Amino acid sequence: MAIIRIDAPGCAVLLACKLSSNLGSATPEPAGSSNPVSPTPGPTGSSNAYQYIFETPTDPISLTVSLDSSASAEAVIPVQGGSLSATGTDGTIYNLEIPGDALQNDTKIRMTPASSVAGLPFGGKQAYVVQLAPEGLSIFNFATLTIAPAQAIPLDQQITFGYKASGKDFGLAAPVVDSKDIKIRLLHFSGYGVTQGFLADIEPVRQRLGGDADSRLQSLARATIRSSPETWITCSSSSKPRLCSRGRLQPANPA
Repeated sequence: MAIIRIDAPGCAVLLACKLSSNLGSATPEPAGSSNPVSPTPGPTGSSNAYQYIFETPTDPISLTVSLDSSASAEAVIPVQGGSLSATGTDGTIYNLEIPGDALQNDTKIRMTPASSVAGLPFGGKQAYVVQLAPEGLSIFNFATLTIAPAQAIPLDQQITFGYKASGKDFGLAAPVVDSKDIKIRLLHFSGYGVTQGFLADIEPVRQRLGGDADSRLQSLARATIRSSPETWITCSSSSKPRLCSRGRLQPANPA
């Protein structure tokens, strides 16, 4: 059992997930408890499989992304929130919804669909990608990016991903797991997309995902959420915390 930070809509960034049966076991505390989940140590050396998280990969994954500036869209989004859409030349529609209080100031937001993407370590030949600007902008409430691909992708074959700058620090992105549409929750601006593949395709390159320890933890946790039946999300608000079951990431009930 390990406690992992993850970006989950309306939830605190603590994820207790069973990474491996060899890592030991733990029982989540009842909702409202002030005690954190305490892992029971597993066999000596059993955590070595996850040591890579804290090491710098010698061959990190970088993409080569070409943007289609003719398809870009931009608008000034006020602190009260708003939305912006862009359509790629292939007909893929990207819609970004920014809630109130996500921005500190009125901000000019730009969305630029990609015309081509090379270097994906998994998935099909086609990827649907959009670049958000200003690059690196951090926001204070989750924005939602919805991608409607020109060609539909079966729900169990949707692999969402993100990267920084022009294609570096490639890793998995957090999908909205209970949505029939392709939705990604995000707290910072960079590049995001989706491709068609299976979770098993991720395993061979798992240790190369993310540009730092936090990103690798995020990628591991996001894959775990989609694949493991033994996942607990600790949710909280200004009121009492509660536990959310996998696939039902819901905010805490008002006090």
